Amino acid sequence: MINRMPYDTFRWQGIDGSSVLAYFITTTEPKQEDGGFGTTYNGVLCPSSVMGGWKRYEPKEINRTILMAYGYGDGGGPDEEMLEMGLRMQRGIPGFPKVTLGHVRPFFEKLAQRLQDTPYLPVWNGELYLELHQGAYTSCAWIKRNNRIAERELGAAEWLQTAAMLRGMAYDAQTLSQAWETLLLNQFHDTLPGSCIGKVYEDAKEQFSSIYAATDRLIAQAGDYLWGRGTQELVYNDLPFARSDTVLLPHGKAVAGQPWQTMQEGNLCLVSDVPALGWRTIETCDAPDAPAEARADQALETSFVRIELDGTGAFTRLYDCLLYTSPSPRDRQKSRMPSSA
Repeated sequence: MINRMPYDTFRWQGIDGSSVLAYFITTTEPKQEDGGFGTTYNGVLCPSSVMGGWKRYEPKEINRTILMAYGYGDGGGPDEEMLEMGLRMQRGIPGFPKVTLGHVRPFFEKLAQRLQDTPYLPVWNGELYLELHQGAYTSCAWIKRNNRIAERELGAAEWLQTAAMLRGMAYDAQTLSQAWETLLLNQFHDTLPGSCIGKVYEDAKEQFSSIYAATDRLIAQAGDYLWGRGTQELVYNDLPFARSDTVLLPHGKAVAGQPWQTMQEGNLCLVSDVPALGWRTIETCDAPDAPAEARADQALETSFVRIELDGTGAFTRLYDCLLYTSPSPRDRQKSRMPSSA
């Protein structure tokens, strides 16, 4: 770590203006030299660690009780020596902080009560970044992506299951609960950041597959109940605003009266005006594959540039709308791009 967090006890304020009381454990390693600011939540319950945590804690003017988490991490807990040392320190040592063995919840309840009226509690706005964990935002990007997709899919499944339940269908709470628990398991503080061993991620891939299988089944079940089948399909919008977007239908199918483009995976079709947190049915029709073809005299234009194409899809003119100029014929290189049907 390079920089020390300036506060040990503070209000942590989010971008929406809400805040929570935050407390950083200041427990140090046994016999840690003065001047070092590293801390641990796997503390050794001994006099040097207790005194080190007390000295390191800054805001003693507003709070004179600190929390020390001790024991071996990942389920190890304290050993007999730590417990015996804790009982001895609890009896009191002259010139030494008073030690009380207790629980976390009462500590925070008393801390919140003690600080509720103080004007001296600092506020930290925005993100907290632990420099010790470099690369946690980028390592194993696939699991971060799948985590977000699974959250979206589970949210949509819950919402559609609820809508169908209000119309008489039985709500599949058990499947949803199991899928959520599997997702939350993979939000463990080493799994999601990307700091686990490889075997963990092999299991995670299988678990995400099971989540997607569950959400596909739940969404299809609710959809069948809400609108049935036939030539109609239901398109849902799980976002809080109305939108027009594309949907992928199987080859040979398209949205009636709307343009489509044939892709490798199917036909990409336009659907307009799907209400916020709602759905609409669309009429489908038979549609032959629509091969991409270029059209003569086409142009693409933004506020910055205008690109003109010929009938083969090649660039014939590139015009800079800000500089009011085009490249000279000698510098112009024709580039081909696909155009859609």
